[in-house]
Amino acid sequence: MSPLSSRLMLRSNLSALNDGNRDHLFELLKSYGVIIVASFPSLNEIQTDSRSGDGVFQINIHALKKLNAIGYGKPESDLELNLVSTPTGAFLPPAQIEAEKRFRQVLKDKWEIVFNHLFNLARGLFMGGRKIHVSEMSGFPEANSHIATADHCYTCTAGAGFT
Repeated sequence: MSPLSSRLMLRSNLSALNDGNRDHLFELLKSYGVIIVASFPSLNEIQTDSRSGDGVFQINIHALKKLNAIGYGKPESDLELNLVSTPTGAFLPPAQIEAEKRFRQVLKDKWEIVFNHLFNLARGLFMGGRKIHVSEMSGFPEANSHIATADHCYTCTAGAGFT
């Protein structure tokens, strides 16, 4: 661990981590017990490749297998592997619990991949500081109303998007 922090986290794109030029990072991350929060856009290979580039889905699967092989995401290990799903399309995402259950089942059944959590970075951040259902709103939010932000917002503002 770092003398400045009891927990170190790496927010990474799996294809960037597994581009063949950073293989040394896997053991370095393990040696420091770094928590990995990794983008895994979709369980659908075609959807992922059309969004992120040809072959990215398989690169991501390979990266997750490498992380599992050194202990990341395993129940008996302290090496934490959290996934962030970044689906695209004009639809509402499924409930967090159901999405995590589906990711866990599909990744395990098809590729023997395990992880700790499907990480919802905005979970618990509410407009105006309190949870409000859309049916309670009479229209647009009031001018000068609070916008929920947190440290995870830097992942979007530092680059060109969430991943």
